[in-house]
Amino acid sequence: MLNLTVTEDEQGAGMQQLPVDEILFLQSNANDFIDVHTKYKQYFVVGSLKFWESAFEQTDLNFLRLDRGVLTNMDKIRCINTSLKVAYFDYPLKRDTKYCTISYGRYITILNKLPPELPKIETTLL
Repeated sequence: MLNLTVTEDEQGAGMQQLPVDEILFLQSNANDFIDVHTKYKQYFVVGSLKFWESAFEQTDLNFLRLDRGVLTNMDKIRCINTSLKVAYFDYPLKRDTKYCTISYGRYITILNKLPPELPKIETTLL
């Protein structure tokens, strides 16, 4: 099992090993860090999204860029909102369901890489 060294804050506190299979998505932030999202927590790593995208590709992990600033673990997507172009990581949806956006330019490509039986919704009341 692969692990990623993450911290609990941007100053480096709370360094720990996070199993890569727990990661839902990575997202660029305004402070030159990468936010690492799991189902229940958010961590931080240094580097660029391009670096992490390349690293995951070389290990055959199923991470794809859904949007300019979002690199997603495709195995963790549980539902797609077809009208808002959003990937959800829980289904059925809950108030605290994590999600990330999908760019319009990548939407069809991403949709074709997901299992056809994956639930698709048009709107949500969350």
